[in-house]
Amino acid sequence: MNRHELIQLLGYANEFKEGDLAIGVGTADDKLRAAARRDLSRVRLADIFGCDLVEDGLTEAFNAAFVKDRRCHAAYNRMKKGTVGGIRDSILAGCPQKPVFSKKTGFSSLRAIADGMTSEMIAAVAKVMTNEQLVRASASLFNPLSGAGSVGAPECLGSRIQPNSPTDDATEILYSIFEGLSYGCGDVIIGLNPANDSVDEVIELENLLATAVERLQLPTRWAVLSDMRKQREAQSRGAKVDVGFQSLAGTSKAMNGMLGCDVGELRELCGTFGGLYFETGQGSEFTNGADGGIDMVTLESRTYGLARLLRQKTGKWTIVNDVAGFIGPEVFKTPEQLLRACFEDLFMGKMHGLAMGLDVCSTYHMGIPPEVLDELTEQVAFAAPAYFMALAGKSDPMLGYLTTDFRMHPRLRQISGKSVTTAFKRRLMELGVMRPDGRLTDSAGDLMPIARALGESRSNRTVAQLCDSTPPRPLGQTEPNRTLAQVWNSARPRAFGESARNRTPSKVCNFGPPAVLGKGTRRATLSQLSDPTLTSRFGETTASVRRTVRRLQDRGFDIGYGYEKDFRAPGPVQMRLDEVFKHARRALYRTITPGTMRTASRTFLRVRTASATRDEFIGRPFTGERLDDASIRAIRALYASGKMPEAQIVVSDGLNADAVNENLPDLLPPLRPQLGKLGLSCGKDIYVANGRVRAGYHIGQILNAPLVIHLIGERPGTGTNNLSAYITYGLSPEGASLWPGIEHSNTTALCSINKHVGVRPADAAVRIARLAASMMKHRCSGVALIPFLQTTEPSWMR
Repeated sequence: MNRHELIQLLGYANEFKEGDLAIGVGTADDKLRAAARRDLSRVRLADIFGCDLVEDGLTEAFNAAFVKDRRCHAAYNRMKKGTVGGIRDSILAGCPQKPVFSKKTGFSSLRAIADGMTSEMIAAVAKVMTNEQLVRASASLFNPLSGAGSVGAPECLGSRIQPNSPTDDATEILYSIFEGLSYGCGDVIIGLNPANDSVDEVIELENLLATAVERLQLPTRWAVLSDMRKQREAQSRGAKVDVGFQSLAGTSKAMNGMLGCDVGELRELCGTFGGLYFETGQGSEFTNGADGGIDMVTLESRTYGLARLLRQKTGKWTIVNDVAGFIGPEVFKTPEQLLRACFEDLFMGKMHGLAMGLDVCSTYHMGIPPEVLDELTEQVAFAAPAYFMALAGKSDPMLGYLTTDFRMHPRLRQISGKSVTTAFKRRLMELGVMRPDGRLTDSAGDLMPIARALGESRSNRTVAQLCDSTPPRPLGQTEPNRTLAQVWNSARPRAFGESARNRTPSKVCNFGPPAVLGKGTRRATLSQLSDPTLTSRFGETTASVRRTVRRLQDRGFDIGYGYEKDFRAPGPVQMRLDEVFKHARRALYRTITPGTMRTASRTFLRVRTASATRDEFIGRPFTGERLDDASIRAIRALYASGKMPEAQIVVSDGLNADAVNENLPDLLPPLRPQLGKLGLSCGKDIYVANGRVRAGYHIGQILNAPLVIHLIGERPGTGTNNLSAYITYGLSPEGASLWPGIEHSNTTALCSINKHVGVRPADAAVRIARLAASMMKHRCSGVALIPFLQTTEPSWMR
């Protein structure tokens, strides 16, 4: 069997997913798929080993490592004459007929098989297994990090607290952590996605998480999910970086697009951290044009192969989770497809010897309702992942997608018969949150035991002083936030309903009735939290905690509401989530209004991409990455008789045109003079209908522009309409065009621009202009610009 035949066979054997069809290796024909699976079951492992599906540096690194590992190569030699179907049967023979959660598992026999398999072999076996078989195998294979009672052990089901804030607000981050701990979450890691991932902000956030973990004496790890280059830079400048994070992919081209480096450099980066945290997801190579004609499951397995390689070469503490459902309907879009992807990824990750978790999630443009996502998560729990995500509310306030909330974790632990790690349970018992049997106490959902522990530690210092080692910085001019309720025109929540054991949420948290909506607050910096007018000592009074929780609730945070029977969300919380879901679905079909364009721009050119409709734009995103023929001609004629400007401003609707309508009139008018002050000329603005981020790259290529500033609506899901700016320098130092091969790692993004609850447009204009000027000066952008951004200006301006 030659390489092309094997690639096609592997693709046809996959469960149907839209992404594979777009790649050109999938099929919607069930009969063809069944036939492909029968044929694949008869393929020998030696036939797969002798064929490099992807001819790149990643494959070379895999092959070299596999041959050098005597144990793995010996295991392969014992099995190489076996078939894919035969290996599947051997794996299942070592598994119980039904998933069990005891310490007596088929670990040793399954590990002997897994050690002799390459990533492509593991993917092939996954393709010929049913969902039930994938669950059986996954529930029988564990890769604990440090023995019994640790992350990945058979008796443990852990979680990552994800305390995201749309403005990196320290109060929002800390109170999300407190809330999560009160539900027994966070034993694996506390991992924060920064809204602003400048090196200076990464330093502040690393120090915030570090001090919170240390002060609370939590036996867990922490990470700020910026790319590894920025984390290493932060580390070199004194940040308390614990675990290095990086998104991974299954081809060298995709990794280069993400981080701008090869496997060797990535390995060197990984060696600088005390632990490693990797995220993956089916379809990332495809959506970045780096799939090489290989199906998504095979590439996802190769991603786990890369994680295994990095763990083996560095010897570091390592965890991995896929983010199944984060990309969108271009990859897959039904609940059944999401469930299948979770089962495939969990099995393949465990077969690679990884402590494998899952982010069972969906974007709002996939259209999977929150209650359906909960049902899927419960099913996935029986496949025994090492951990799930854990958020304050199901909708991430910064990333705008649906995943697992804090309340669901006690329920997941109960239905799976598992508990948190032994060390973490011991600490939660000390805090009065958990019983010896792993069940939560009556303090579940109550922030006060956690806050009190923080206040009692280290001379009763305030939560505000968590980062007293961080130099103070000015906050900048910010207007009061509007509440989420005001943004999506929802009504003020009514009185909270009764929770379990007849305890209302106000009794659970002792916070009293909800505050009147509309009393917004300013963004709190780490240094300003020490202001005694903002907080008082936790050990002294609960009044400040009550006020803070009310402010967070006003901003739309699901914090302090408690829970109802079986740890379900109270009615008002569910009503809010339903409204956010409806808001996001509506936003997908909005358009940029003529009034917005006339208000924001003096002169502009309207163009469109190859997406004929919004449905095509959502379901086939590549059509939104290239301009149609008429638009190409119009753009080429734009400066035919004049000088090309240094900065070309592009405005696209993206997945939320309302973000443009709401924020562009306050952003674009000040942006032009800011660019002018720094000596950068601007031409006519270009408005793109049905435009994706890469449409900006295409315009840069058409014009051979030095710099493109692309303002685009972020995908909806936060309950607010946020704008992003992608700023990209597209010429080499010699002046040659880099646009045809530009990657996302070559661009610098500023996200969460929103005049109500994010980065103010006027502040964003200053920051965008400064970034643009720096790019023009140093003739680079993206990761290459990082060394030049060591400034002393406020982080909200960086």
